[in-house]
Amino acid sequence: MGERKASGPEHEFPQELVDHIMDYYHADHETLRKFALVSREWLPTARFHLFHTVQVPANYDRVVSLADAPDAVRPLVQHLKIGVSKGWFDMPRSTPISLDNILSAVYRFPNLRTLLVGYMARLDGELVPATALSPPPLRLKALKLQSIHVQAHHLNILHELVQRLGSIEELEVSDLQVGPWGNPYDYPLALASQGQKVRLKKFSSGLRPMENHTEHFLDGLATIVDVSALEELSFRCDGVAHPLFSSAINASSTSLKVLSVKELEKFLFEVADDKLLQYDLSNCHALESLNLAVRDLGPFQVCILNTLARIPPPSALSSILITVHVGQLFTMMSEPALLAHLISAVDRGHWESVGAMIRQRMPRLRSVDFHINHMVEDGFEATEVEEKLRSALKLPDACGLSFTYHHVGW
Repeated sequence: MGERKASGPEHEFPQELVDHIMDYYHADHETLRKFALVSREWLPTARFHLFHTVQVPANYDRVVSLADAPDAVRPLVQHLKIGVSKGWFDMPRSTPISLDNILSAVYRFPNLRTLLVGYMARLDGELVPATALSPPPLRLKALKLQSIHVQAHHLNILHELVQRLGSIEELEVSDLQVGPWGNPYDYPLALASQGQKVRLKKFSSGLRPMENHTEHFLDGLATIVDVSALEELSFRCDGVAHPLFSSAINASSTSLKVLSVKELEKFLFEVADDKLLQYDLSNCHALESLNLAVRDLGPFQVCILNTLARIPPPSALSSILITVHVGQLFTMMSEPALLAHLISAVDRGHWESVGAMIRQRMPRLRSVDFHINHMVEDGFEATEVEEKLRSALKLPDACGLSFTYHHVGW
């Protein structure tokens, strides 16, 4: 018998098939490292997945080390996360990092698309002179600031970061921690008035407008961003909506496609005060998706009705998502009590009016989805509530109605 010729793994399968298989292990770094050791042909694809997203803790030494990334790796990084946590009780201790450190790292990755700075990353006030770093052409499209810790007198660092990364089209800000010393209003905004504004297509804010540092941050942000071409806007009310959101809706009325409002009930009850600005949806003819979050189905149904009434007919809306938070945090409710509460809320009315408005003004609507967040055990469903809502809304046959239940743990 003739001797079989041994062949390496690279000869057994077409490289296109190997690449396709490796795609399934995109987030499995342990397996990808093994793939990288198989052959030279397998290395580029394995390396592409391994360095597609780079995560480092909010630690000075680790952030500085990013500037020394090998030339072979730098073009592969598309998403950079500075400040990584596995959970609230497992947060590594962060050390102060400066704007200089962040920009030096970002400028090393020419194909970077997303930058996330978060999870208690502590920013200090060492701003870089305008001539110190010469930014290359950036492909960065998204900046996400999550759980940032900054002193009140250094709050402008965040504005400076947004300005320096002028190519971004998406900005997300949530859970800004300021302190523990100083009132942000004791430190006037010192933003560069010259230069082109950052033109956003997507803006998401999870900040609480009632807090001083939030208002101060948004005041400064309003002077450096252009929201006239927004396609997606998400914000929370918490008693009052910042004028930035009202002006964003008005300025982007012809382009805005997705609008998300959290804690809607607080905003609509407060806008009766003449001192507060109302948002105007009367010119939002391009709006396709509306996401509303309320504290309860019962007393706040009128908020949903009033919001829908502000959308001009015939509306281009294709989907409505209503998220309902039932009960208070850390307050347990039995399953029978929750069911009785929801039934009582639906029986209070207004849903017939909501259904009539949908039938008359929203001919393109294809889905109405209810997400019920509750504190009872998993597996809870409220079939009786669903039937009552179906009967009250009387949606057209072309429009689906769905219900999803989320257990909110401690």
